[in-house]
Amino acid sequence: MNETMKPAKKITAATKKKLYFTTSDLMNKMNETLKSVYKETSTGDCGDDEAFNKNGDADCSDINMPTMQLQRRNPDGSTRPADESDMKVADLQSKLKQAAEHVAT
Repeated sequence: MNETMKPAKKITAATKKKLYFTTSDLMNKMNETLKSVYKETSTGDCGDDEAFNKNGDADCSDINMPTMQLQRRNPDGSTRPADESDMKVADLQSKLKQAAEHVAT
């Protein structure tokens, strides 16, 4: 990646506190964003799987909520949801990559 294509580094109070951003940090942030956007755009129409909250209104938050999930590729090419140990490995790999990039610059 050349210098003109590198994204600008935005330093905020939250990023100053954090030395590395892990895969689980990014997945959590993406899921929080999806959740907030989904709540803002949700019409309350759950289709055939309609659930109701205490007031009797349609409550689709748990049924159709979009989420990001880390997948693990098996040797045969199929995928499965990553478990906690897979997430820890991905977090370590992302920390090592960021440390190597920091040292190289």
